[in-house]
Amino acid sequence: MEIAAAKFHGLSFRVADAEALDPGEAFEYIPVPYVIERLSDVGAMFRSARRHCPPGTRGGVSSVNPLRAPLLHPAERFRLEMPEGEHRWLSSGELRESAAGVGFALREEHGWILLPKRVPLMAPPLNRLAEGFRGAKPLCLTQVLIPSPR
Repeated sequence: MEIAAAKFHGLSFRVADAEALDPGEAFEYIPVPYVIERLSDVGAMFRSARRHCPPGTRGGVSSVNPLRAPLLHPAERFRLEMPEGEHRWLSSGELRESAAGVGFALREEHGWILLPKRVPLMAPPLNRLAEGFRGAKPLCLTQVLIPSPR
């Protein structure tokens, strides 16, 4: 939180339990970066976030693409990827469904990172391609959904 506040002066940040968010105020933006796969009840997270979203609020949900899971597990075993323990791999369709069930509409959906390792001359152009080409989304390491209240 201190790092975010130092980088973005004039904004205030809160850290809370994603499944039981109750800060007593509304927010303009609610980021949920790479925690979905660790939650026991994703629906509870979307329900609790929805209670604090006036019209115009935007969310940002990022998670690992479950289609890449078969590559990540061996990468962790061979120490090519930081071990992160157990995950609940949820597809973007499952995330969309959970969000829609509590009153969120999907504004954007895209993928990030085709090549996670720094490979000179390859990684930067491939990763830029992933950001601009919707057809690359299923191949990306990260799936990003931007919901907002209906």
